[in-house]
Amino acid sequence: MLDSVLIQKKKEVHKMIVSTNFFSSSLKKDTFILELKGKFLTKARVDFRIITSLNEVIFNEQFEMMDLYGWGPDVTKPNPDSVAIEKHLLERFENFFDSKYFYRPAIKKDEKYDELLNGVISKEEWEEIRDSVDAVGFGFTLGEESISYIVYSRENGKAILYKTCC
Repeated sequence: MLDSVLIQKKKEVHKMIVSTNFFSSSLKKDTFILELKGKFLTKARVDFRIITSLNEVIFNEQFEMMDLYGWGPDVTKPNPDSVAIEKHLLERFENFFDSKYFYRPAIKKDEKYDELLNGVISKEEWEEIRDSVDAVGFGFTLGEESISYIVYSRENGKAILYKTCC
């Protein structure tokens, strides 16, 4: 399920994407929320939250809307126009919770621990995630090359980073 609302008044922008997905539980879906607020789309702040079916916040991260720009659609142009930039930002925002960014299993059985990519957690924690049959991973990209992968940790009672890439 995915809902989206864009409110723009007096040069203030407010947009929210709400999606429900299995993440912390294989029985009940969690609510994934991406919300932007600001005077201008390109200057907005984004709040990314995950809330369980028991209304517990298990992940909360803030970033700048421009972090979603990445390489953008016009990398060959030195100065893409503002319409192209805003269109690209909104597309990235609206597709943030696309099903292709959810991974089950979070870590494939044949995947090997890599200190460079997985060093954000211990090898033992990583192996626990890999061996869990119901662990769901979620990956998201900020900036041009920063991909973060999170998974719910029963031990910590919240989502944790288990892999970073590129």
